[in-house]
Amino acid sequence: MPYFAPIPPGMTFEAAALQHVRPASTQDIDYTSLPTWERMGQALDPRRRVEVEADRQTFNEQTQVLTATGNVVMRYRGAVLEADAIEVNLLTRKATATGETVVLTRGDEVLRGKRLDYDLDAESGVFYQVQGGVRLQGADVREVDPGAPPQLVLPPLAVVARPGRGLQRFTADELTFDVQGGGTATNLRLTNDPFDPPELELQARKVTLTPLPNGDREIRAEGGRLVFDRRVAIPLLRDRVVISRRGRDPLPFELGYDERDLGGVFLSRTFDVVDERNMTLQITPILLLQRTLAQGFDPVGNNIGLRSRLVADVARDTTLKLDTLLSRMDVGANQRLRARLRLEHRWLPEHSVVADIAYRQRVFNGSLGFEDVPLGAGVALGSTKPIPLHPTKTTQVQYIVSGRYIESSGMTKQNQVARLRLGRFQFAGLLTHSITLWQGKALPPTATQGLRFSPFPLVPTFSLNLGLSSTNNLYTNGDSQIVLGGYLGLSGQFGNFAKNFFDYTAVSVVYAPGFVLTGLSPFFFDRRVDQQVMFFSLGQQIVGPLRATANIALSLDHGGAQMIDATYGLEYSRRTYGVSVFFNPERSAGGVTFRLSEFNWTGNPEPFLERERITPRLDVP
Repeated sequence: MPYFAPIPPGMTFEAAALQHVRPASTQDIDYTSLPTWERMGQALDPRRRVEVEADRQTFNEQTQVLTATGNVVMRYRGAVLEADAIEVNLLTRKATATGETVVLTRGDEVLRGKRLDYDLDAESGVFYQVQGGVRLQGADVREVDPGAPPQLVLPPLAVVARPGRGLQRFTADELTFDVQGGGTATNLRLTNDPFDPPELELQARKVTLTPLPNGDREIRAEGGRLVFDRRVAIPLLRDRVVISRRGRDPLPFELGYDERDLGGVFLSRTFDVVDERNMTLQITPILLLQRTLAQGFDPVGNNIGLRSRLVADVARDTTLKLDTLLSRMDVGANQRLRARLRLEHRWLPEHSVVADIAYRQRVFNGSLGFEDVPLGAGVALGSTKPIPLHPTKTTQVQYIVSGRYIESSGMTKQNQVARLRLGRFQFAGLLTHSITLWQGKALPPTATQGLRFSPFPLVPTFSLNLGLSSTNNLYTNGDSQIVLGGYLGLSGQFGNFAKNFFDYTAVSVVYAPGFVLTGLSPFFFDRRVDQQVMFFSLGQQIVGPLRATANIALSLDHGGAQMIDATYGLEYSRRTYGVSVFFNPERSAGGVTFRLSEFNWTGNPEPFLERERITPRLDVP
């Protein structure tokens, strides 16, 4: 039964609330003689009650200090503290726990250390020689593009078994924490590897952990560096790095290739000008390496570009984003500028309302290549991710409804090329269904099997994929483009990516026809000219963690096969990180990306504002 400490004269019931004690010897204090009115007072405010179980305990009535030793368990406001010894001061409402292993459990968070100084009322404290885990992974949400119908999403090149995600282990010399989940740590070592010794660590002299209003957390690390296999250390060359739900550049510099806008190979670095909880402003200078080698530094600004991004949470579930790209800073910069301003309100888990305006947006349209849309503005309601229609998620739907004003090149009713200024109303939907024809088993999630080269155990599988789509565009000049389409495909993945040679092969073949039921769009950027398209995707392990990918799109119109898009990639993959090189000859673009599993660091060297990203994705994020 519960026992309570004596209440000194003049003390309130709340200040005297103490513990649940299990006596273990004749030297323990007998609390059964407490008056009934005192026990009733304790029960009036159970939130301030401290319950203690221990092998032995003593209580000093003069100092109001309880000392418990031997298998001590203390419970308070949902928190559980376990230690070899705990001392509680009822006057100051402070507790000190010591022992070989001191364990504090609050919800799903567990911290272990050598000593804890804990403030009961503030629910804060200082942990010494501490280790534990923190969840930093944000939700996977796709932005709604007001100018585009739902895109055909090819089956992923890797089907994974998810044992859990988003939990990073850490150790620190000292950790100060508060009830909101924030705090600071010194000499922190943070890893996304569940095994020891870790493949990868983020080390920092001082770290601040801050809870965000949306439930995520961010870490600011000073003097940070990445350590690979405890042998190779790469300094981040930044005073701080941020790990949160927003995408961050993992390394100080990024290397990419964009012939159309940036003249070929370029080097960029991102600086955080403003980095607050509800707003970030990033500036990224871009050095046009290939243009500089070919033309030198004359004229001034000819070899420098600039990218910027502003993201602000203006209200709950409402985000404002401004992206700009200045491909060169010489004379005539107004013709080098691309910009896009969007305001998005997330409505329920899978829906968003977006208002945006875009200046010189770059759009890739298959065999027609790139088109610049000088001006576009509108409002759209659409799905942010596929909406499951069945508990198994094998049948899903996507949609978008939008109205938009557009200025872009097109064809007049007199069959003349001109700059058109029209309104466009669009309704589009995509219904998909997947049938698993065969599925193998994932290997155990160990360092030598299922998680040797992959962040998740891969599941061998073979499936049939079906889709039905309808895109209805109505233009204010009376034209319309209504396309009924879909796709039929087979996708398979064989092997578990655990052996040294040819233990991973992923292949996908998809036929995607589109039947234009009316005339074509008056614009070029959204004109459906590729009506019969074949998609081929291949991923193949070469040796160890090295694997290659190819994603190819062929147009079958005009009685032949014409390559309209292709991306080739090579990746060095480990369970905690990966380095990829990719190139798209059709778009004259490529780059080098660096991935950190379980973090939101997925570097992207594509500084242009186009609709589709071409970076190859080997694993489901």
